[in-house]
Amino acid sequence: MWIIVKYKKNELASLIKEFHTKVGSDIKIFEPKIKYQKKIRHKLKLMEASLLNNYLFCYHDSFKEKLSAERLKYCRGLIQVLDGWIYNQNNLLQFIKLCKESADKSGFLTQKFFNILDIKRAKFISGPFTDMLFYIISKTKKNLKISIENKIAIIDRNAGYLYHAI
Repeated sequence: MWIIVKYKKNELASLIKEFHTKVGSDIKIFEPKIKYQKKIRHKLKLMEASLLNNYLFCYHDSFKEKLSAERLKYCRGLIQVLDGWIYNQNNLLQFIKLCKESADKSGFLTQKFFNILDIKRAKFISGPFTDMLFYIISKTKKNLKISIENKIAIIDRNAGYLYHAI
């Protein structure tokens, strides 16, 4: 079964190591990540970030028993194991499947993941419009019609520009 854990950002490596010792080396860890560009001193730098900040998914067969997941509470670097994971397995599986289907070969989420969301206002996180806010006027299969700084633009959805909801 899948569980969701919240961890201290600077202690992820030690947390995973403790999971391996307490649960076993066959535990699966899944953390959806994105690559984006950020302007630093007039240059674009390629950055990586976790989609869920300091949350990650863990899978092990022993998590079917609540006591097994309770053992993890005292691992170094763990803030909490989220409740309700037993009853929400279908939702967790759907989300993880969506993330894996929307990922590229290196495991980072592509714009396909964000296109599924029904959003009206967004911010570019890559490309020439990095850090610019825009409104989505309409979506087609191939294009995105946006309003950016009171100008209308049509952007190819396959151009590789990443954006996220605001």
